[in-house]
Amino acid sequence: MARQHSLVTQGLILQRRSTGEADRIVTLLTPDLGKVVCIAKGARKLTSSKRGVLEPGHQVKIMLLPTASWSILTQATLLFDLKNSWGNLPQLRRISQVLEMLDRLTLEGEADPELYLQAIALTQSIIRAEATDQSIRSELDAIIQTLGYPSITDTNHQNMSEYVSELVERKLHSFEFLKVGY
Repeated sequence: MARQHSLVTQGLILQRRSTGEADRIVTLLTPDLGKVVCIAKGARKLTSSKRGVLEPGHQVKIMLLPTASWSILTQATLLFDLKNSWGNLPQLRRISQVLEMLDRLTLEGEADPELYLQAIALTQSIIRAEATDQSIRSELDAIIQTLGYPSITDTNHQNMSEYVSELVERKLHSFEFLKVGY
């Protein structure tokens, strides 16, 4: 039997779901692997070092063990978190919507370092309260164009949520705040 080699990379956590008694399914956007869906065994246990690290919006350094199905997330180290946003509901709404859009627009296994850097810059500017609604719309529009879609200004859509929903053919669940104001 061949030995499996672990992979070390950075990632932006797009979403996480609980599964089983103590596990989490985590979706990350990485610069060198693209979007990755992996399982973090035991991440919900009270004694797990991964428990507080695997939250949406956090930037992490991770170690993955590839398997035939989902990769197993064996280690996670926090690089950048949302601690400055926990008391700011509008900021959390913005981050939530941006992460959902990124999750819906990206495909598993398609590495795009430029897209990763754009996503990190956008989420960090929201967390640092440097981003305005206009700048968020502009950055999301740039990300959409990086992915090969036309700019929202070239469409008849009035908000980014509506446009992304049409692109992915699924309604978004997060709040609508990104009205087009060009």
